[in-house]
Amino acid sequence: MSRRIDAIVLPHLLSEWVLDKKKLPPKTVLGVVFETQRASAHDKLAAVTPAAHRLGVRPGQTAAEAHASAADLRIERVTREDLEHELEGVLDIAARYGSLAGYSREGRAPDTVWVDVSGSAELFGGEAALALEIQERVRQLGHAARVVIASGPVVERALGSFGPINPSGTRIVEEHELPAALGELPLAALPLEEDKILWFSRLGILTIAQMLALPAAETAVRLGRQSSRLFELARGRDTTPLVAVVPPRELEASQDWDDPVEGSSVVLFAARGLLSKLSARLSRRGDV
Repeated sequence: MSRRIDAIVLPHLLSEWVLDKKKLPPKTVLGVVFETQRASAHDKLAAVTPAAHRLGVRPGQTAAEAHASAADLRIERVTREDLEHELEGVLDIAARYGSLAGYSREGRAPDTVWVDVSGSAELFGGEAALALEIQERVRQLGHAARVVIASGPVVERALGSFGPINPSGTRIVEEHELPAALGELPLAALPLEEDKILWFSRLGILTIAQMLALPAAETAVRLGRQSSRLFELARGRDTTPLVAVVPPRELEASQDWDDPVEGSSVVLFAARGLLSKLSARLSRRGDV
C-alpha cells in the first residue's frame, strides 16, 4: 500500500493567532513579523490581514515600506513557541485520524500539520470524506484550512500553499497526478533559497515545470547540494519521513492585555474563556 498523508495547511495562522490573542476585530489593518528579537523598521512582514492587503501591504515588505501604504498599520510579533502552541490544538484533531501526526519544527514559520492516514481513511468514509471532516473541525477552531491528501508531506504543503483548491477547501491528489499538479506551481513552492528563485526568475523560469525542462546537469549545479532531493520533489517523489510530535500532557493558556485591567469582572470573563479552550482541547484528546 502506498503512503497517504493528510496535510492540514493553515495559510493565515500568523494573523489568526494575533487577532485571537489580542482580541482584535477581523478588519484590523495588521502586519505580522515572525520571530524577531525586537521591533525594527527593517523587520519583514511574514503575514498581513485582508484589511492590510487591500491597502497595498504585502508579506515581504519591511515595516517602513508597509507603513508607507497604511499609516495606521499595526505590527505584532509572533514567536515559534506561539505558533507551536497553536498547532498543538490542530494536532489534537489530526492525531485521531491516523497512526502518526506531527508538524515541522525547522525552517520557515510552521503552518502545516500532517497525519499518516494510510489504511485508516476508509474508516471515515474514504479520503474525500475524511478531508472534509478534518477541514470542518479545524474551521471550528477558528482557522482557515486547506486539507490536501497525497503521498508526501513536502509536496502536500506545496500544493496546499500554492496550488488550486476545491471550494470545500480540500484536494485529493493521486500519486500519478503529482508531477502535473506540481509542475503548475511557482518555484517558491519548493524548499529553495530566495536567491536561487530570483536567479531562475531572471531567466524567465517561474514554475516547477519550466525548471524541469532545463538541461539537468546545468540546473543541478545551480541548485547545489540539495539538487537530487529537489529534482525528486519536483517530479512528485516525496519520501520525507513524518516525525511524530507529542504535545505536552500539561496544558497552559494565557491572556494578555495592552492596557491595565481594572476590576475582577474582566479577569473572570477571560478566565472562563481560557478554561473553555482548555476543556475543548481535553475533549479533542478524548481525556474528558
